[in-house]
Amino acid sequence: MKPLRAFLEDIWASKTSILGAILVTVSSILIIIAVVQDNLGLVSSPYHGILAYLIFPGIFVLGLVMIPLGIYYARRKARRLGQPVQSLVIDLNRPEHRRRIAFVLAMTFINSVILSVVSYEGYQYTDSTEFCGKVCHTVMQPEFVAYQRSPHARVGCVECHIGGGASWYVKSKLSGLRQVWAVMTHSYSRPIPTPVQDLRPARDTCEECHWPQMFHGQKVAVRRSLEGGATPDDPLVTVLLLNIGGYSAKSRRYEGIHWHVSGDARVEYLAADAKRTQIPRVRTIRSDGTRVEYAVAGAPPAPPNAEWRTLDCIDCHNRPTHIFENPQRAIDTALIDGRMDASLPGIREAALNAVTADYPSTEAARAGIEKSLRDTYRVADAGGGSAPAAAVRKAAEAAFQIYRVNVFPEMKVSFGLHKSHLGHQEEGYGCFRCHDDSHTAADGKTIFQDCDQCHELLAQEEREKSLPPEIRQRYTH
Repeated sequence: MKPLRAFLEDIWASKTSILGAILVTVSSILIIIAVVQDNLGLVSSPYHGILAYLIFPGIFVLGLVMIPLGIYYARRKARRLGQPVQSLVIDLNRPEHRRRIAFVLAMTFINSVILSVVSYEGYQYTDSTEFCGKVCHTVMQPEFVAYQRSPHARVGCVECHIGGGASWYVKSKLSGLRQVWAVMTHSYSRPIPTPVQDLRPARDTCEECHWPQMFHGQKVAVRRSLEGGATPDDPLVTVLLLNIGGYSAKSRRYEGIHWHVSGDARVEYLAADAKRTQIPRVRTIRSDGTRVEYAVAGAPPAPPNAEWRTLDCIDCHNRPTHIFENPQRAIDTALIDGRMDASLPGIREAALNAVTADYPSTEAARAGIEKSLRDTYRVADAGGGSAPAAAVRKAAEAAFQIYRVNVFPEMKVSFGLHKSHLGHQEEGYGCFRCHDDSHTAADGKTIFQDCDQCHELLAQEEREKSLPPEIRQRYTH
């Protein structure tokens, strides 16, 4: 035990070293307990991971640093006061020295193992969906709720926001430090801005799964609506046959919607605003080197140092995961699916008024939506057992569920805030940012607005029961 006693004597000579040893001992015990709890699934709180893999290891490292620093300053103080200080001599011929070195190496090995395990687990934890979506609960709740019901719900956040490689991981964590500070000081934006400027190029993320070379054929898209008095059992239907695109052996060129990201040409643009909703200048660079630039009449010339952005997936699919619904469309879907009782007269308008009203909080919205529908149908108690009361209660619950996943008063997220650029739907900008017949090249040619290039319209707002059987078969089988 001589090496241990000598080591303890060195530590005991400095209050800093004593504190460091206490921190190392306590934090190592807490780390082991926390890691065991996490791996056995005994604790489910996201903040448990913060303690286990970030805070406790930070204290552990701090303690390790304090021990030698304390010894160093204690020896320096002793020399300054003229006190005798034993010189550090290592003589491997002396058994006590060999034992002391062996003790130091053993402790170093144990510490290295602990740090290696928690570093790896910490890396995995900070890359986890739980860390991204739950740690900053209020801040990230809108995006996390939308993510959980999206087509990418089983794809980890970092797969799209960071991708592979160490450089982008480091960039994201450095950016994360700024975001953590904003959360701690409550100085974050409400709502948080869409990170269009900081996202990694889609070819490093999206195209890991979605290869442009594999886009081909056509896809049927169906949209149902209850406009104009249509009923849930016979809604208005629009059926589109989307030309997904791909290489055509017949024409020997890329065709369809995804021509924009094919190997046939590169499309670049200059946006007039940070959200890229206004695009006055576009240019195409074909594989043979041919360049054509299109500009809207009156658009200022491009500055010499302008940074042209290469069009990629997120310029059209700007909300592939964090999707927020149009309230009217969501209510129509609830009526068609039977989540709302369509027998209630005027329920479509009443529900729309209820969900789009202004509420101070989500809990206030639950009570407010129910009260609004009770007042509309003059039902004193929506919890009663009568048929109207039960129908109102069911409608109120369905309406609140629509509100709950789309509106977050605490973060100032409301219907219509996040607009989609996919297609040319009424709530977004989409294709018409470029395809408006106004972007003109030097030879007079324009970027066309020919809808048939992207899709074939099989039916437009027609009653579903009146559709020809061959059209219904296109999307029911």
